[in-house]
Amino acid sequence: MDRLRRAAVRLALANQPSEELPMLAAEALAAGVDSPALRELAGLSRSDASQDLFIQAMTELGHPIPGRQDAWRRLMLWEAEALLEGTRQPYQAGHEIYWCACHLERSPHIESVIVEFLGLWSTWEDRPIDREATERAMREAAARLLAHHQNPQAR
Repeated sequence: MDRLRRAAVRLALANQPSEELPMLAAEALAAGVDSPALRELAGLSRSDASQDLFIQAMTELGHPIPGRQDAWRRLMLWEAEALLEGTRQPYQAGHEIYWCACHLERSPHIESVIVEFLGLWSTWEDRPIDREATERAMREAAARLLAHHQNPQAR
């Protein structure tokens, strides 16, 4: 289901190739995820892929395609998680967090995320000797970002 949710976010941001959708649907079916539209989509060829069927399938599965703001926010939080899990390099994750935050409506929190991750990303690039400390700071900033979005009282 995670791959389908990520595809839904990419679709909301106009960054999901349609031709990949039938294979994603087939893999989801093989993993036990099922809906009528998902079955239909899995039976299509790459050239016949349908974003409309994917949208319908996600709605049937209870995970409608997010709006753009929610999609950018989810992508930003996934990057923070990947940074903390070690599945994404700090430099790449830091840049992606910054980039996603730049697409979000401005608030004091989002402004601070932009400034913090731009600074950390720049420090990573400009001061290779300090990369260990910068990585530690990126991890701490990612943890704060996730905690803020998991705790409504932090807002």
